[in-house]
Amino acid sequence: MSVFSNQLFISPERPVDPVTLSILELIDRLLRDAKIRYMLVGATARDLLLYHVFGHAVTRATYDLDFAILVDSWEQFATVKQMFLEIPGFVDKGRSTQRLYYQPTGASFETIIDIIPFGKLETAERTIAWPPGADVVMNVAAFSDVFGNSLLVQVRPDLIIPVASLPGLMVLKLFAWLDRHEERDVQDIRRLIETYTDAGNVNRLYEEEADELERVGFDTTLAGAFLLGKDTQRITDENVRTRLSTLLSGKELPALVLQLTRTMSIFDDHTESAEALLRGFFRGMGFVDLL
Repeated sequence: MSVFSNQLFISPERPVDPVTLSILELIDRLLRDAKIRYMLVGATARDLLLYHVFGHAVTRATYDLDFAILVDSWEQFATVKQMFLEIPGFVDKGRSTQRLYYQPTGASFETIIDIIPFGKLETAERTIAWPPGADVVMNVAAFSDVFGNSLLVQVRPDLIIPVASLPGLMVLKLFAWLDRHEERDVQDIRRLIETYTDAGNVNRLYEEEADELERVGFDTTLAGAFLLGKDTQRITDENVRTRLSTLLSGKELPALVLQLTRTMSIFDDHTESAEALLRGFFRGMGFVDLL
């Protein structure tokens, strides 16, 4: 059972824009009719929770939607992809196996739709190797754990979307950064850490983490980093955590600190602040040897 079993609700003051809403409704209906279990991940999931539910301003615009789908084989994935392509407005430009483009009639722009498979088609190393050449490999080690602890977000009374939780997004972002080392992933990692306290966790800090609050001088952002780490630890199994800790060891961790520091300022040295955020998160995760 999910440790985040409560259902969340979009604030009526911050409704989802009509284009995104129509896409969510369309894909939810398509996948449910096909009995394909899924969750919303990526930037749209981030914004749905941080802005539309909790009211944090959007700091990085997104023009794509990412759906993680639970499938048994690449053949089933191909079938699902074809289902999308049979809907007017969807096209496959052949740029990435998981990527489709959607532009309904009357829309002035197209939206990127990524469909990320996980489940029985994963290798023993918890990766997927995209066909036909298997030369592009993606780490999906945490997807099953995140899926098992996903949230239900009521976008409107007749539309409830399964969405990766904030701790789930955090662990997915860490693996994504390890795969591609992109600044956008570090920006999201920072944002997830810095907003966690104010994403419905203020009371939890004072009720559950009084010792941690005192340890960090009642800095609620740093205490929130620790709580996010604990919650991420709770939704991931030991193998996933060991894999993550191992991958972050060596040269990767200093690189992460450096990139995180650069998101704070390109002129001043915020290394200590970056390390403090990551240290709190990693202590919550139980990674006592990191930082």
